Amino acid sequence: MALTRLGTNTLPTGSVLQVVQDVNTTYTEIPANDTYSTTNLSASITPSSTSNKILVLAQFAGFVRMDTTNTGEVTVGLFKDSTNIYECTNLTRTADNSSTYYAPTFFSMNFMHSPSSTSSLTYSAKAKCNSSVHSFFVNRDSTSSSLILMEIKG
Repeated sequence: MALTRLGTNTLPTGSVLQVVQDVNTTYTEIPANDTYSTTNLSASITPSSTSNKILVLAQFAGFVRMDTTNTGEVTVGLFKDSTNIYECTNLTRTADNSSTYYAPTFFSMNFMHSPSSTSSLTYSAKAKCNSSVHSFFVNRDSTSSSLILMEIKG
């Protein structure tokens, strides 16, 4: 029996057309200054049609450095090129002791983007901390982070 190649035009809506992944183990410190900083997660994809969507899946691990009994926020932003298209806000950790400590923190983001483009698009995840957090450390203690982009037929 001969194999038949299916073109993307014959696939049903919702089919995955391409997948791009970035796995990163680079240790990065995000300072407490309410300004977005890179997490070193970035990937590019070129949609084959303006009607297709991009499903973005981001996950990263790290530690929040905190003092005493304060509450701190880490905000994670998803960017397309330089534009912030999605945020997870008020991700809070509360210190529960009287000395400096590192609280393990894990973030997951899922977002369906409709870019209406056939140009190369670069997606990245960035983070920022409020002043109650000393720092957010991405990929501390040999953890890894990932960013997966999936083109979905529209």
